[in-house]
Formats: sequence, structure tokens, C-alpha cells
Amino acid sequence: MDLQPKTIFLKESEKDVFTTLQEKGIETKSFSKKFQYLFKKVYNNEVGYYNFMQDGVLYKFIILPKSIDINDSEKEKSFVNYLLHYYRINNKYAYDKTKKIPNSVLSLAFESNNNTEQVHDPVALFEFYKTKAILKNIEAFFQKYKNYKRVEQDYISQAIKHKLNLTKNIKEMNKSKIHQSKRVDVMYSQLATVSYYVLKLYIQKRLNHVDIHNAKVLKQHAMKINSLIARRYGIDRSFSLSLPKLYGHKVTKVFQKKDEYKMLLANLRSLFGYEQLYKDSQNMASIRHDLYTSSLFINPSNFYEWYVYDILKKYADANGKTIAFDKQEGTVTKYKLNDEPKSSNPDYIFTDQKSNVKIVIDAKWKTIDSLSDVKSGDYLKLQFDNVLLEKSSFGTVPYLIYPVINMEDRVCSVTYEDNNIFAFNLLEIDMNFTDKDNSLSFFYDFKMKAKEIEKKEETEANRNKGSQLSKVIEASRNETITKLIEAENEEEKESIGGLFDEKLWQKSEALTKELEIKVLPEVQVLLDEFSNVMEEESITFLKSTSTIYAHYKDIEDITFDFSMPGSGLWKLIEVELNTSLIWQLRILSKVCDHYSPWIKTCKRNARIDQGLDSGKKVSLSMSDKKDKSKLQSVMLGGIKLLLDDQSTLSEFEDYFRHNKDDENFLKNDLVNVIEQVIEFRNEHAHIRAMSKEIFKALWDLLFMHNEKDDNVLKKMLRFKRNMKGYIDER
Repeated sequence: MDLQPKTIFLKESEKDVFTTLQEKGIETKSFSKKFQYLFKKVYNNEVGYYNFMQDGVLYKFIILPKSIDINDSEKEKSFVNYLLHYYRINNKYAYDKTKKIPNSVLSLAFESNNNTEQVHDPVALFEFYKTKAILKNIEAFFQKYKNYKRVEQDYISQAIKHKLNLTKNIKEMNKSKIHQSKRVDVMYSQLATVSYYVLKLYIQKRLNHVDIHNAKVLKQHAMKINSLIARRYGIDRSFSLSLPKLYGHKVTKVFQKKDEYKMLLANLRSLFGYEQLYKDSQNMASIRHDLYTSSLFINPSNFYEWYVYDILKKYADANGKTIAFDKQEGTVTKYKLNDEPKSSNPDYIFTDQKSNVKIVIDAKWKTIDSLSDVKSGDYLKLQFDNVLLEKSSFGTVPYLIYPVINMEDRVCSVTYEDNNIFAFNLLEIDMNFTDKDNSLSFFYDFKMKAKEIEKKEETEANRNKGSQLSKVIEASRNETITKLIEAENEEEKESIGGLFDEKLWQKSEALTKELEIKVLPEVQVLLDEFSNVMEEESITFLKSTSTIYAHYKDIEDITFDFSMPGSGLWKLIEVELNTSLIWQLRILSKVCDHYSPWIKTCKRNARIDQGLDSGKKVSLSMSDKKDKSKLQSVMLGGIKLLLDDQSTLSEFEDYFRHNKDDENFLKNDLVNVIEQVIEFRNEHAHIRAMSKEIFKALWDLLFMHNEKDDNVLKKMLRFKRNMKGYIDER
């Protein structure tokens, strides 16, 4: 019989199957039971075909995977090609134990389906080759299968060798004949008997509904297997079999002893179009009540993952890389949720040992038409897997793989408030099954990744160095706090704070020596314009502070004490004002001359103070404790007192007449800034460790500028340049 099927195509995950069928003119009520099975497959996102007879019409439903266009004129051939590749990949990796077509048969199936001539019924041709493969599997089983049963046979001899048969010996007239019974093993199997009658039923009933030419080939093969079974085993001729009995309990029980027996039963049932299933090591086949029905369904998402693995493995093997697949080699990365052990499994980890790079990959069976199709669920898991693997010594590159990507931009970046949180790449591996289309190119720069790894290691080393120094500073800070509490006056407190600042700077200097010098742009601007005016130690302060801040501003580590680079900023202000503002006051008080701000020209023991309107005094003539030949630097507290004093500022009237901008700077801006810097220093360095946020506020205070006004440090250094010129002229 050769019925022409009525073919209906449905899309994978069809939203409304009833409406689609009704639009095609199909009365759905008349065979709703048949559709229950079909809808279950569609709603479970499976693809495949389902053939059945209803009211004298043979229906063929094909659920197409999303990689095949439903408007394609050769969609059925493409669909069969898709199924054949499923079997091809499965032959390599055996991920579906119930679907096997030997490569020899598979190659013939590919050849037939790819024939340039129009194939009359591609699915029927596929079923032909699938059935050939099933028969081949059954034949292979019986070629190696041996089973015996022990039976008693009569035996006559003149010597006693076996159990005597007393009844026959009494009746025997010839006493030289001794009747005995011996046990012998003969080839027999109930399993073989059932299989024999299944094949016989298949020949008699099922082949009536197959194309005549194909039926002849299949009949010859089935008869060949039955001849083999009949020759080897004693067939129980009293046994009878019908289609309902085939899936009954008695037949099932015969095949339950071993998995290979269960597999044989699944193959035998599949000859009648039963769909093979495999769950929890149980081979089984779903029930069919007629001889027309046949079906085959697969999970396209699972197939895509294995197909991608095959592509990646070829690429890895050809390029000296390694690939691990979650379902094959395993990709487990262990971590803990609180104290509970957990694990995460990316789909693939592609490793380039030479470049120290791991590509973390997840494959998604989705079509991407725009960025909105890349869902957060796709990349959040990828990000988590990527973060876990970043902890290794490898650089990581995250990738999402899709079968169809209809957009040019393949690099995605997740940002929040202008901060880059996570970046990943998209790669298309289609299912057109051509190596040319899927020639992989993971676009990452090996040298760049090597630098990233180096930077990561450097960051970790810097974190450890900073943490160790911060602990030392904290111990010294605790001693300083005790001394500050015991101090009797502000001058003594300023001196104690100054000594702690020296310790901060020493640690800062030691840390800078272990870091690559990095001059931030705002610092470079000052160096370019004022390096000929600045003191050498001030340049060192600036470069050290800039270097530490550049290295540590992006490290997430709350243990680092930013008072180290902070000390360089307030010491910079102190040194530059001592060699400008304080120098001029000392010249006016005859403490030193215009040749050097540090060489004392008055008598060694003379004490010259700057009297203030408030009644306080600021010493201008005190010698440095370490070098008595030099003048001691006036600290920030003293400088603030001087700037707050009107009588002191009046001594600069002659200078202000020629430098109005500096007058406004000294009387307004500078005193306010120094007051804030002292607060930063006292509250967030002397008393407690300075956080990154507080340091950033200090940095912004000194370096922030706008289009109309320069930053504080620039104004201070411009004042110094002007004051130095004023002193030189005198």
C-alpha cells in the first residue's frame, strides 16, 4: 500500500497549535486523542515527526526546529538532514542510547537525502534507513547472543556412565543394552522465540504500509534474521503473538533481565513505529494501537549543545587547545554558600594553555534578532561562572553561543552608572551543518589577555603589600593617639602629628618603590607647568601620591589605608608654603635671607616669633630637630594661624599691590582649603585609617577645577612662582 500523506508543518514551540491546524483546514475535534501526544511534544519544546491514520487519511506532522525556515521549499529535506546529523553526532558521543544508526547505513541515508533529484517523501526515506539500522542492531544481537537450557536425553551403552532409566531397562530384552538418561545443554531461548514472532508479525503486517521497493529490502533483511534465529534456537511453535501482546506484561518480562535485552525489545517495538525512550536506565517504547502510526522526537536544545561541543572539539584538536563539556569531560567549579559546598557548571570551558586563557562558554538554543533577545538569565549564569574561574591563574573570556544571530554587534557590556560590570561576547554556531559556515574565530588578543593576567597578579600582590603596611601604620597610629591624649597644648599635638606624618610618608615612600610609577593627568599638568618652581621633595610627594592612588583606586580592599598617599598631599602644601609664604615672613623678620628659605641667618639661639592679633605666637626661628643648621618647617596648623591673622597679612601689602589674584587666594581660598586639609588629616589619618572615599574627597578638593577657575594647587604654585620672583627682585 502506498498512501500519499497529508503533510502539516509546525514550528518548534508553536504557541497555538489548534489555531494553526484550523487555519490549515484540519478538523481537530475528530482526533483529539492523537493530538494529545503531539501537543505534549510541542509544549515540551521537542522537534520531530508524527505519522498516523485518521478516517482513511494518512497525516504526517513535522515539528521543525527553529533553525529551519517554515517557508523553505525544501524544509522536509532540511529536517531529515537535521535528524541524520543528530544520529551522526550521537554515534560519536552516545548521548542518546536508544537512537542508533550505524555509520555505514547513515552514509547511505545522507547520500539519498542529499540527492539533487526531488525526493518523493524524505521522512519515509529516513524511516526506511532508520528501520534498516534497527534490523541491523537486532541481527548484531543474535549473532553474538548465546543461551542454553539443560534437557535430559536417552542414552544407551554397554557401560554405566549416566543415570539409569529403570523402567526401560526392565522392559529391555537385550541385557547388553543399558538404558541411561544424560543431561545435555541445547541452544534455546524464549527471548529468541518472541523475537522470531515479532519479526514474522512485522513482515506480515507492518510492511504492507511501506513503499513497495523499500518493503522488499526490509522484508529480505527481516527474513534473514529469522533464519538465523531458527537455525540457532529451538523455536516454540506453539507461541502466538499479536500487536497488543507485543507491549503486554508477559513479553516485557522476558526482556527484563539485562539492559541489552531491554534494548532489544525497544528495537523490536520500534519496527512498528513505536518511539524509543530511555529513562533511568530503563529501555522502553511508547504504546501504539495501530500499524500506521510512527513517530520520532528529539530535544533540540540537547542536540545543539552536543553539536556545538563537536564543533569546539574539532577546533580545539586542530589548534592545540583543550575543551571540556559539562556532559562529557565535566566543568565543575566548586564554591561555598556560607559553609555549604556548592558547584557551578558552565556548558564548556575552552582552554588555551599557551596564552593562559580560559574561554567560558554557554550555548543557548535561541534566535537573536536584537539585543533585547539576549536575556539576563543568559548572561548572569555566565558571569557567575566567569567570576569563579577568574580566581584561577588563567585569564577568562566569557562567550554566549547561539544558532542564529541577526545583529552585527557581537560584544556586549553590562554597565551601571557608567561603571562596566561585566562584558561578554556573542558567537554564532549555526546548524547548516557546513564546516565553512562554522569556522570559529574567538576574537581575543592573546597578548592583551597575558597583560590582564599579569595585571591581576600585580593587583593581588599590591593588595597584600598595602594590607601589610596598613597593619603597621595602625599599630603606630594607636601609639600616636595615646600621645595626643596626653599632650598638654596644641603646639605639642601638632608636633606629635608631624612625627606620625613622617611615618606615614616613610611607608608611602617604601610602597612607591615597589610600584610602577604612574603619573595621573591632573598631576602631570602641575609638573609640566611648575616643575621648575617646585621643590624636589614636592615633586616626589606628587609622583608618589599619584602612583599609589593609580594602583589602589580600583582595588576592592577596605583594609588599605589611604592616609599613606594622603600624607604626600598635605606635606606638599606644607613644603611649598614654607618656601613661599613663610620664607617671605622670615625674610621680613630677619630669620633668613633671600638666598635660601631654610638657612638661618639670625643668631642660633634667637627666638623670633610672629605675634598674632589673637595673642598667640608662631615660631619662625625654630631649628630643625634632625639638622640644627636648618630651619624647622612651619606646620599646617601654624600656617593657618598666620593666614587668619590680619596683621600678618598686612606685611604683604607691597606684594599684594602687584599681585591682586594672590591676595584674594591667600585671604579667601587658601585658608579655607588648609582648614579642610587639617580636618582630613586629623580626623581621617591621625585618629583612624583613611578610606578610599575620604581620600577621593581630599583629592577632589585640591585638584578639582572648572572652566572659570584653576584648582587650589595650581593657584598655590602660581603664588609661589610670583613670590619667588618678588623675593629675587629684592
